[in-house]
Amino acid sequence: MTDPPKNRNTFYTILLALASFALALAIGEIGLRAINFEFRLFPTRIEFGWPDPVTLENDYQADQDLLWVPETYYASIKQLRDTRPKLVFMGDSCTAWGLYDKLFGQLISGRNPGRELSYINTAVAGWSTYQGLRQFERDILPLAPEVITIYFGWNDHWASFGVEDKAVGQFNKDRSQSAIALGELRLIQLFNFFAIKLYQDEKQQRRPERVAPTDFAANLHEIVRIARSNNIQPVLITAPTAHTVGDEPEYLAERWLNNLDELVPLHRRYAEIVRQVASDEEVHIIDLLAAFDRLPQQEVKDIYFETDGIHLTGEGHKVIALILYQYFTRTGLLEQVMQ
Repeated sequence: MTDPPKNRNTFYTILLALASFALALAIGEIGLRAINFEFRLFPTRIEFGWPDPVTLENDYQADQDLLWVPETYYASIKQLRDTRPKLVFMGDSCTAWGLYDKLFGQLISGRNPGRELSYINTAVAGWSTYQGLRQFERDILPLAPEVITIYFGWNDHWASFGVEDKAVGQFNKDRSQSAIALGELRLIQLFNFFAIKLYQDEKQQRRPERVAPTDFAANLHEIVRIARSNNIQPVLITAPTAHTVGDEPEYLAERWLNNLDELVPLHRRYAEIVRQVASDEEVHIIDLLAAFDRLPQQEVKDIYFETDGIHLTGEGHKVIALILYQYFTRTGLLEQVMQ
């Protein structure tokens, strides 16, 4: 027969060991917070600095498939399944925080009495085509829209923090949901800091773009093909800009580019990929970059774009809305998105 005091001693030994381990974890967590250590995979280390990172940090949460989403994202998608919008605007912050979708709707209702635009804006700040493709497959296809617009490009060509978006996605898949949910713990972030290095290419001489040009093209091709196989009309859009050679915003060199001189040619290279995909797939394309290139350069900078040269002003969004309206009218898409 086992001696009860011996059982108690074993129990207390185990309890003491667990308490010591918990105390060590707590001290480690407090210490990391005291030195302001952070390593999040969303979106402060991936999104560029507009708006301020604090806003982004407080408004977004991790998603195993999409890397990050707004805190209201899941509730919004669930609600949309009952509304069945005819048009879905996909994209990054240029669309998520833009006005052109609403202005487009106002043009439709103003010029077509009794009709209105049936649409939803599902764009998310900081997103690339890697995230857009997975959102389309998981969350937009069930909505069964008639038309989607695909407006990406900026975040795809920003320099990553060492690994491409697809590697971050694989890293997420290799982790448990509980590890992702506990991502605010600095100890988990410290583990991620070292673990994600296993996904880096040891031979790389520079930080890779978040989405390589070949993957950017492949993602767009896949969105287009999946859309058409589900009787959805895809409309590709090139991202306009006010950036010019010799006048690039210096803050972009701090984190988002390997070399500031790359900004203009790199952005135009990705825009050319959008054009090539549209040509290869024989689908709709609204070339906003070319449209703004045709306008007076100083007017574009002073009137149509914010000082970052990336996001448009209210006047700039009016231009986009009008271009969309004219294109949708000319191609017959307008009838498909009105109710």
